[in-house]
Amino acid sequence: MTNIKKGNVITTIIYTLQNLRCTPVCGREERAEYRRKKALRKKAYTVATVVMIVTLLTCGMLIAFASNVSDTSIAYSTVEVEAGDTLWSIAKENCPDSDPRDIIRDICEINGIDHHTIYAGMILQIPAC
Repeated sequence: MTNIKKGNVITTIIYTLQNLRCTPVCGREERAEYRRKKALRKKAYTVATVVMIVTLLTCGMLIAFASNVSDTSIAYSTVEVEAGDTLWSIAKENCPDSDPRDIIRDICEINGIDHHTIYAGMILQIPAC
């Protein structure tokens, strides 16, 4: 390269090719180093993508959980179950203008009743109508 004059177009091209990574002029070690860095960069992007997805899923779950939290501003009345009472009769008695099926569903959800079975002496919370 000493016999090529500065400012010559060919000199500029050769100098540029020698300084670029992974050009035909580069050595074997430089290509291996470039591949290692490229693989590391790919792993970093993969990890960043996974972290972002996990963060978004966690935020989505928190929002979903927060929306399912029952509203504490709902007023409840308390009823003690007597012999012969049914959920239908309690719903009709306490909320005569509402659909008893909706009230029974609310009573079961509030009180944790699974099979619509109630017993005399149970204390039930009834949503205000």
